[in-house]
Amino acid sequence: MYNKNRENREDYYCPEKQLSLGKKIKYSFYSALIFFFISAPVMYQLTNKINSHLFNVVDQSGCPSNSGLLLHTVIFFIIIFITMVLA
Repeated sequence: MYNKNRENREDYYCPEKQLSLGKKIKYSFYSALIFFFISAPVMYQLTNKINSHLFNVVDQSGCPSNSGLLLHTVIFFIIIFITMVLA
């Protein structure tokens, strides 16, 4: 009963819509590379300089604050979403 209507859906299993292993590896590599750059301490310092009038991205010791972590999470999400839409 749970999957009663799944057989009628056209997109239940469509091999053309499945990602190949090569594309999965490519997207995983791009995601890891983007994460590497966004999570770098230099990027936190840069966003702190740009955004310091609103809130602190890093604390006194140079460690990311909670608001800085949230900001970089949002930036990562936006960049990943854009790369998936454009790719």
